[in-house]
Amino acid sequence: MGTRCQLNIVAADDADPVIRANSLKLYGMITPVKTQAIIDEITPFLSENYDRLTRFSAAKSLAWIAREDIPAPALDILAEALVSDDDFIQHYQDNTNQDSTPQDAAGNAFGYVGLDAAEPHIANVIETLRTMNWMKGGSLVATLLYLLFGEGKLPTNATVDDLTPLQHQFFKTLAEEEYLGTFKDGTTTHVNIVELTRYYG
Repeated sequence: MGTRCQLNIVAADDADPVIRANSLKLYGMITPVKTQAIIDEITPFLSENYDRLTRFSAAKSLAWIAREDIPAPALDILAEALVSDDDFIQHYQDNTNQDSTPQDAAGNAFGYVGLDAAEPHIANVIETLRTMNWMKGGSLVATLLYLLFGEGKLPTNATVDDLTPLQHQFFKTLAEEEYLGTFKDGTTTHVNIVELTRYYG
């Protein structure tokens, strides 16, 4: 009940937008189960009546809570964050105590909603890898492997012809020379990426 009261308070027109956005993020992090009532409470914060940081925080929370039932506007907001401009990146980092970027956060949020819901945006999530440093990229690589392969693996004698278009785009992005320079540096992250891709065949 206390959390619901808090959401009512931060929804007020005169509420501090940073407090509102961080409250929504925390609500998503601490909510233990998915119910339609909770989804309905957060969904109004996707409205363009609210600032961009609030809408992005609401979309992330809905990814964590609603999973495959995430409202379509939340997916659109996450997709928009994949191409965030420098001003929003700075605003996000200054006001959320995060050293990641909106691109990082949005890419990882897509991992919660499953491939069926996320598929229209996965090509852009893959492209987000190009913007990442070695500390953040490993997490998104794992997210994409899970989305693109689920619990399955490629057959032992699989070739490039056995890949779906999205799987092909993913591995092509990892393999490109200019991109490998980000990860192929002997770091733990590089080793983890190699082992993750090996696991999926």
